[in-house]
Amino acid sequence: MKEIVKITKRRLKNHLLYNKWIYLAVIILIVIVVNFSYIVTRPELPKENRVNIIMYAGITDEDILSKWQDEMLVLLPDDQRAVNILARSSVNAETQSAMVVRFLAGEDDIIIIANSDVESLANQSAFLPLDEYMDMDKLTSKYSDLNIENYKMKIEGSDEEHVYWLPLAFSEGFSEIGFPPDNLSIGIVSNSSNVENAVKCLEYLIYK
Repeated sequence: MKEIVKITKRRLKNHLLYNKWIYLAVIILIVIVVNFSYIVTRPELPKENRVNIIMYAGITDEDILSKWQDEMLVLLPDDQRAVNILARSSVNAETQSAMVVRFLAGEDDIIIIANSDVESLANQSAFLPLDEYMDMDKLTSKYSDLNIENYKMKIEGSDEEHVYWLPLAFSEGFSEIGFPPDNLSIGIVSNSSNVENAVKCLEYLIYK
């Protein structure tokens, strides 16, 4: 008959001492699994009920961005639950792959990006033609120095010229958030799930 091992305080203490790293590893693993499960299953607003704006423009003033989000949300219909402005560093080798993933997943509705990158993205059909969604005459009447013809282009696979992005150099409101907009452009992502409200948010940013 197998002898029953008696558990004593000393034996328990020795057991915990020699196996503490195993227990610690198990606890850490449980925490990771629980956190991952939360991230995967946490409720997200449907894409058609929020507008995501991503700025590849470096650090900005979070208080101003929060204020802009609130002001844009007021302009949208009641079914819109959030306007999110995400600030990221400028596009480089590290952020480019993340940008592509976000684009393919349809995460963003509006992109603000460096002028040096915007034409290449437009040629890859990344943007909607803004002249089909916005009043260009209203735009040029407000900003008389803006020659809209300079921003028309033909993208690959199309014979028509359109305005796919607009420069932010003429928009005075962007000076509020801590970076000069001279080298930045703005456009609406072609696979946006919320185009109508993205246009309203873009116009808010343009006409600030």
